[in-house]
Amino acid sequence: ATIEHRGLLNHLWSKVADLSLGPEDAVAFSAPLVFDISIWQMLCPFLVGGKVVVLDDAAMRMPRWLLGALDTAGVTVVGLVPTVIGRLVDDIRRREGAALPGLRWLMSTGEELYPALAEQVLDTLPHVSLINAYGPAECSDDVTLHVVTRADLSRPRLPVGSPVANCTLHVLLRTDDDAWRPAEPGESGELFIGGTCVGLGYLNDPATTERAFFRDPFDPDSATGRIYRTGDLARVEDGLVYYLGRNDR
Repeated sequence: ATIEHRGLLNHLWSKVADLSLGPEDAVAFSAPLVFDISIWQMLCPFLVGGKVVVLDDAAMRMPRWLLGALDTAGVTVVGLVPTVIGRLVDDIRRREGAALPGLRWLMSTGEELYPALAEQVLDTLPHVSLINAYGPAECSDDVTLHVVTRADLSRPRLPVGSPVANCTLHVLLRTDDDAWRPAEPGESGELFIGGTCVGLGYLNDPATTERAFFRDPFDPDSATGRIYRTGDLARVEDGLVYYLGRNDR
């Protein structure tokens, strides 16, 4: 996917604001460069005079090494997929004493975060704020964030939250006449994304671009004038978005 400079900057500055990043923060560079989340991990700290902590492959493969690397470097922010979070939590629970005292934010991304794992994180790292994030590379990475609370744990699924700055989300349903209508609260539909975050399309692939990127009917005069069809199912309850899995376009 090809994104715009303004979409990238919007994402970086929204991360700075949402995580209250400052010069005292140390952000773990945990993702390979081929993944979109590596961009904010690498660049956000530089916007605020913070520090980037580069984690090597061995640390990402071995939970005990990952815990040691995060602890030694005094990491305050780390984003991981739930699979790795689960292994990290298991290693922490096998040890005695407090773990990762300097960690402020643990962000879950790239896979669905289930309530059972979220509960383990809240129990094991009570001083850490756990974020459930969602976003496609086509829209400059994360478009929603949600700080998980214990009240969320009773739900079958965790919310992915509310839109970040300058992004809009629409859950739509196809009608009998092949048009689209907004879903009612609690009603499942397909997720569309608009706003500054929306990319330009797929490089040298106009056919795929045409199937996924459209003129924004809700705000044609937005920064991009485009809306992206994610192919994901979602619903909105109490103002929060819930990711429900993939849907064939």
